[in-house]
Amino acid sequence: MRVAYGFNHNIESSMMYLLADAFAENGFKTIIPDLLNGGPVPPSGLAYAPDFDLGKWFTNHSQEQTRPPLDKVINALKEQGVTTFGATGYCFSTARYVFDLTFENTNKASVVAHSSLLKVPDDLEFSIDSQAKADEIFGNGKFTPGYKRNLYERCTHGFAVRGDMTGPKIKAGKEGAFKETVEWFI
Repeated sequence: MRVAYGFNHNIESSMMYLLADAFAENGFKTIIPDLLNGGPVPPSGLAYAPDFDLGKWFTNHSQEQTRPPLDKVINALKEQGVTTFGATGYCFSTARYVFDLTFENTNKASVVAHSSLLKVPDDLEFSIDSQAKADEIFGNGKFTPGYKRNLYERCTHGFAVRGDMTGPKIKAGKEGAFKETVEWFI
């Protein structure tokens, strides 16, 4: 059995569930652990919102609070006999955990899109300088079984999950990122 798990994220849940459904339609058992313990950033918090304190939100969503639900899900899947894991991560915490699980050799395949809250060189926050550093560290066969980084023109943070499908470049980036993720997992 192939398992791919995505992570509950600070966006509207329906978008993440549509993405999970698409992974399932491609043959993956897809799990979305609630890493945010029922407390995602509200949609209004994705833009300037005077009534939302992102700093306070972060204090209630540290790794000590968000990693245990993930470990619980992974352990339950292992108890069910699942032996092969793939993970996708998007933005806050989720990309962090994809990297962590990869470093811990839990994932057989890992994909991150618009990652954040990572440190270079220990981690990789993908600014233009960081992208070049990632290519230097992982590229040209230095990282096996493989490494690939794509840059989608005119796509901004969040495009792979909540991109505006009316924009041709963003639509192409969102669809391309999903297709390449499925191919990488296979």
